[in-house]
Amino acid sequence: MFERFLSSGQVEQPFADSVSLGCYWLTRLNSHPVTPAMVDFERWLLEEATRFGAASR
Repeated sequence: MFERFLSSGQVEQPFADSVSLGCYWLTRLNSHPVTPAMVDFERWLLEEATRFGAASR
């Protein structure tokens, strides 16, 4: 999450230890139709995740 800041020297990691918090899922109820806003949000989220090298589907 902070690789960009660490590599640029903007922040420093004070300890060698790191913690993985797992993955996140974008979900919706099947009983609700997909809205244009949901599609736009998913597209934006995937673009941002790809930009930071975190996207996997």
